[in-house]
Amino acid sequence: MRKTQCIKCLFVFVCIFLGNTFRSEAQRSETHSLNLSRSRSGLNFETQTSGFDFYGVQFRYQFVNCGGDVQMGINYDKRANYTFYYHNGRWFGETTVGSDLWPKATDFELQEITADLYYGNSNLGQVHLNYIVGNFAGCFGETFDVLKQVGKNPSEKLYKDNIHKLTLRNVKIIRGGPTKTSNDYKIKDKLKKL
Repeated sequence: MRKTQCIKCLFVFVCIFLGNTFRSEAQRSETHSLNLSRSRSGLNFETQTSGFDFYGVQFRYQFVNCGGDVQMGINYDKRANYTFYYHNGRWFGETTVGSDLWPKATDFELQEITADLYYGNSNLGQVHLNYIVGNFAGCFGETFDVLKQVGKNPSEKLYKDNIHKLTLRNVKIIRGGPTKTSNDYKIKDKLKKL
């Protein structure tokens, strides 16, 4: 009987200790939401490779204190509204490409972005996020070490205590589009014949 009471007391102590630990380390910023697009017609578009332009990608991010380090988590809706297909300096719509080759809105993945990381009004530098899965679920999901990318210490008290001051600006999609990439070859073949 006494041994059972000791185990129960130990269990309660561990639960209280872990609860206090997670409570003190669970600082989170608000969840920021952006509507992203990709258009090759812009003057600053980095690559003029063939592919789809799109808009309406719901992108969300949040800064979280994970075990003493400030990390950033990402989530996005895996859907986009496709507008044009760009190839050899020209844009083609769905009627030219063909509805059988045109991607569905739910056929979308975001692979790579760049953004400026801000602390309040101070630009800390550009961050590059690659191999995005988009399954942010707190510290146990996909997180990115963005403070390290700009030469800052993610465990610094300044950032942990002011996690709400961290934001992204100028978010640009570098790679993203339909998950069904095999149609790309069929589209290019079809457009060669025009």
